[in-house]
Amino acid sequence: MSLYFLTTLKLSPGISGALILVTSISFRFNRVFLAPVIDRLPPRVAVCAGLWVGAAGYAGLAVTRNPLIVTALLLVVGVGGATNTLSVKTMAAGRSPGSKSPLVRYATLSTGLNLAAATGPLVASVIYPGDSAGWVFAIAAVCYALAACLVVLIPASAHDTKARPAWRKTSREVLSIRDFRQVLILTALGFFLYSQLYTTLPFFATEALHVPRLRGSFFTLNAILVICAQIRIGQLLQRRSWPEHYVAYAGCGLFTLGFALLWAVPRWWMAYVAVALWTFGEMLIMPPLDAMTARVLEPGQRIIGFSFAGVAMSVGDGIGGALGVALAGWLASRGDLNQLYGLIALGSLLALAGVAAGQSRGRRAVHDKNSRHHGSSR
Repeated sequence: MSLYFLTTLKLSPGISGALILVTSISFRFNRVFLAPVIDRLPPRVAVCAGLWVGAAGYAGLAVTRNPLIVTALLLVVGVGGATNTLSVKTMAAGRSPGSKSPLVRYATLSTGLNLAAATGPLVASVIYPGDSAGWVFAIAAVCYALAACLVVLIPASAHDTKARPAWRKTSREVLSIRDFRQVLILTALGFFLYSQLYTTLPFFATEALHVPRLRGSFFTLNAILVICAQIRIGQLLQRRSWPEHYVAYAGCGLFTLGFALLWAVPRWWMAYVAVALWTFGEMLIMPPLDAMTARVLEPGQRIIGFSFAGVAMSVGDGIGGALGVALAGWLASRGDLNQLYGLIALGSLLALAGVAAGQSRGRRAVHDKNSRHHGSSR
């Protein structure tokens, strides 16, 4: 999208960056506002509607070059994508007990997401900029439309809108659940760390490691590892039945280790080791947190819960990218770019320790409260 804004539309870097922000917001922040509407629709209808809306948005992008219309269409595409994401995650949480476990279901969804993330840019890079950028958006529109046609294969499920609680009340209830607040914190932290793969690593590989030709291979390694290992890891975690938040802590620890190794040994081959550690860290963070959301929330609360999780993703990804790039630029201007991942590792370690300490204090407070309650009852 950034290449499209800068070259095809010939927009300034500032306006291009603003449109990238609009795209990010439309895909994540709007979930909070869409959740009450989506929650009134049967899941299959919501998925189908989201796909057709997304197809319409991409079709519009294929035929227009007006920046104002492009901005409006990005919001349309975001609505379609957010509707699809919320509906699919909610459906995955509500499948029958005899089907795959929630953890394995979300691991499967993550695999599909990363497969699409790996093949989409590859197809786009082959078509654009050699051919018209409109073909890229046209193919995306066709894919959305084909997916909407496949929705008829999804079994219809019961959906009693009268049983749905009010949005404001449900939002307050969801945010009052301590375990879900922990999900939001760990989601924001996980995306803060994961954003470094896409924001600071390309710059670090070019300016510090001097291997710009290897940038694409880092993303390829990330996609291959997720596609090959995500479901297997989900099955292993399901068999072990480890608490989801401890698994997420371990994932953050792998990120920290990757940062520390790349700081200690700033070599091109160590970048591959770091990417592998970050990838396994991602696989240990996101599906367990989705499964934890499905477990701690009631069925009527889940769609709003997943919408808040989307906001946490956006916050973590946005702050991580902004701070990472700013820190990298400042260190590069001082000739200290090799210190980048040492500082990020330190910050990651402190953040993880703070989250763990806060969670421990929260559990002790709940335990003490329960103890006093039982004592007074006797």
